[in-house]
Amino acid sequence: MSSNLPTTTLGSRTMRVLVTGGAGYIGSVTAARLLEAGHQVTVLDDLSTGHADAVPEGAEFINGPITDAGSVLSAGHFDAVMHCAAKSLVGESVTAPERYHRTPVADR
Repeated sequence: MSSNLPTTTLGSRTMRVLVTGGAGYIGSVTAARLLEAGHQVTVLDDLSTGHADAVPEGAEFINGPITDAGSVLSAGHFDAVMHCAAKSLVGESVTAPERYHRTPVADR
């Protein structure tokens, strides 16, 4: 995947980035672009709507809910977090809205 978007680093060093929801469409593309720019990427996703095969090669993958983000952050020494995790099924959000009250920031 190539683009004309500029790549950036924190100063001139590689950043360690946690991408929540990195097995979904937007998160996986974000993770891929970060890897292309030379950053170290860890993906946290529970695969409730994402797919493990969407996690780009080279990213560390942690299969877990967004509620695990605190322990992942404590153990990882990250420079940045890109939060792409979300409940994203429109039909379900209408038929079972109680599942969406606390998301996308926290999971029940």
